[in-house]
Amino acid sequence: MARLVQISKFMSLMLRHEPAKFGLSLDAEGFTPLAEVVDALRTRFTDATAADVIAVVETNEPDKRRFTILDDDIRANYGHSLTDRIAQQVAEPPALLLHGSHESALARILVEGLIPMKRQYVHMTALPDLALRV
Repeated sequence: MARLVQISKFMSLMLRHEPAKFGLSLDAEGFTPLAEVVDALRTRFTDATAADVIAVVETNEPDKRRFTILDDDIRANYGHSLTDRIAQQVAEPPALLLHGSHESALARILVEGLIPMKRQYVHMTALPDLALRV
């Protein structure tokens, strides 16, 4: 499982922060061909396969849903620090949303509110256990 965590972290770097560095081009919704992600993964994990990527998506903290595979494309779902904004589907929020932050950030949040910092969006969840973990 440790290998899948390492692959997941590398995928986050490639798909959330530095796609161009790895020869990836994201569309407006953040998708890029899965085959190109596998090729980029092989710069660090020489034996990486599409099955590894699918295993990361399906088994590595699946409740966080870090990635989406659609047809032959993949994207990171959140946490992008790219200049170009990734389009997200508009959704009606539930009555209660939670945000996971470190307790040391509370005073600042109470003064400034929730802000995305270096990310594109503030990430929220309706799941208390997930908010506690992040």
